[in-house]
Amino acid sequence: MISIITVVEILLFCLGGILLIYSPKLRFSEIVASGIVIGFIIISCIFQAAFLIGRPNFSFAIEGLIITWIIFTAVKKRQALFTLVKNIKPFLIQEKIILGLLFVAWLYLALQATLLPPANFDSMTYNLARVLVFQQEKTLLLGNVEIVRQAMFPVGADILHHAFLRFYTDYGIAIFSFLAYIAVALGTYALSRRYTSTNIALTTTLVIVSLPEFVLQATSTKNDIFTVAVAIFGFLTIHRILDNLKLRDLYFLTLSLLFGISIKTTFAAFLIPFTLLFGILFIKKYELLTFIQLIFKNFIYLPILLVPAIILSQIWLFIHNYFIWGNWAGPVDFVMFYQQSDGIKGCLANLVRYFFQSLDLSQLTDFWSQRLLNLRISHELYKIYEILFNPFFGNAGIIQPISFNGIVQSISFNIEWHLDEDLSWFGPWGFLIVTPAVIWTAIKGNQGLKAASLTLLGCFLIICYQIVWMPWNNRFFSLFFASSSLCVTYFLNTFFHKKICIIFLRYTSILILLVTCIFNNTKPLLPLEFKSFDDINHYVKNESIWAKTNFGNNRLYYAEQYFGDSRLTQFSHLVHPGSKIAMVTDPNTWVYHYFLFNPQVKFTSVKPSALKATADNFDYILCLNLKCDLSSIDAANTLWKSTPPAKEGELIDISHITAK
Repeated sequence: MISIITVVEILLFCLGGILLIYSPKLRFSEIVASGIVIGFIIISCIFQAAFLIGRPNFSFAIEGLIITWIIFTAVKKRQALFTLVKNIKPFLIQEKIILGLLFVAWLYLALQATLLPPANFDSMTYNLARVLVFQQEKTLLLGNVEIVRQAMFPVGADILHHAFLRFYTDYGIAIFSFLAYIAVALGTYALSRRYTSTNIALTTTLVIVSLPEFVLQATSTKNDIFTVAVAIFGFLTIHRILDNLKLRDLYFLTLSLLFGISIKTTFAAFLIPFTLLFGILFIKKYELLTFIQLIFKNFIYLPILLVPAIILSQIWLFIHNYFIWGNWAGPVDFVMFYQQSDGIKGCLANLVRYFFQSLDLSQLTDFWSQRLLNLRISHELYKIYEILFNPFFGNAGIIQPISFNGIVQSISFNIEWHLDEDLSWFGPWGFLIVTPAVIWTAIKGNQGLKAASLTLLGCFLIICYQIVWMPWNNRFFSLFFASSSLCVTYFLNTFFHKKICIIFLRYTSILILLVTCIFNNTKPLLPLEFKSFDDINHYVKNESIWAKTNFGNNRLYYAEQYFGDSRLTQFSHLVHPGSKIAMVTDPNTWVYHYFLFNPQVKFTSVKPSALKATADNFDYILCLNLKCDLSSIDAANTLWKSTPPAKEGELIDISHITAK
């Protein structure tokens, strides 16, 4: 019940955003897309502010006041809202078949987002886990953590999940990602309609919302999808500003771009070219004096902007990072480890690698080519890279060996097609439509379209230059591919405007969307290898993710798959409420479930080397994903220890013993 109430609250905040942005001159799609993003910004600001003053529960009072205003204003403007919804009825009737198919896919994604437990690897180690650490410590300013990503990264999107996690439940927690997906879909349509007909605009939208990696992110708890929503919001807002300069739009644009930085620092790869290119268009359209006069005329409102701007800018976090680690971004060694250091050669190498990876025809294609032709197309593609480019590039731009579960592993370039959030790319339309569309628009588009395409190209190149190649870097390019609606619209208008092309693109996009939903490796409804309808019936009932998780009731399913045993259940039975736990982990350990299901105990991250000196401060030692050296401590009271092939783990009771 609490999750349902929370979902309703989130939707009310999105309604609040709609009320703030509403104008009878704007389309339904633009109003709702913008309203969702504004709702996210408000929620994020409230939660961040409450934690920064050390009073997380203070947010309840602020939320109550804002919801009261939203309900009052919605009732007052109900006629305008009814008219807004009524205006889309002819469109829904006209496109009922394709929209009906889209609704089926979206309904299934919504069920995944709200019912299934979260499963993203990074979320289990830091994106969600850190929110529970924030709650335990009642602050966003962490220092003593072994998983440094919990402390050093911006919090703008991750903190949204506090809406659920403060009640120690994660039912419905991916609703934020799903709403971001919807915001991008509606924003894509709104942007496209500025340049083309409903036919092309809807087709563009279907191409974007069917990009496999983007679809997979719609039910995840990773934060990359929020950067796409912010980018789309930015494009919508700058178009309104260039049409008619209003303080409200400048205000929302500023906050949204700062919100983007608060989601991921890599958003700067979009922010820099966006600000430069559209800044030039802004200066050409408006005299500087006009802008200054607008600011001074409304000077009294600046404090209203200043407080949320400071919160969203994360400057407070960057200062904290500097004092803790001597670097605004986090520990210098950690930051440098992920920074591409081979210069132009490394950048060019990564650009070529991503080009090859982006030619992703889906795992389903690989499966059937292997079965029918005894070869995998992805492997043949890799052979081409190996022959033509590897002799020159070698390992330039590739990440150095990295530790997983206490084992140092070397990572080399490879091409694998997987319908998995961590490894999937953006499907055939990502390569065949989005990429050429962005390049074509940069060459042939008008000023506004060129600014958009060059922003995306600049973002792509900055990522290639700054970040080492890793197999899971696909997520960084969600912004490039899923924010490309203006370019795709121009491209389709030029080359694919005929009716047969439109029909083909629409229905193949729906097919790609449905295939991605059904064969999602992490949340499968069906396996790739099914052979008959009898197999389908058996699998759905017995082997699908819905069967495995008992329709989401088994919230430990993914954790038990990851660890290889039932250690979480045993931990809850063995540890007494109110206990103090020394948690010893490697930097890539799933700690989320320990915090979620054991709010009655206090966890403290401890380095293995510090166990002897700090043992007296704890009741238990919990070692995960590494072997603890307990030679200096009487470890006779081992309560639980993992057995192979499960991941390393041990729970030791030290409540009545001291270090030797």
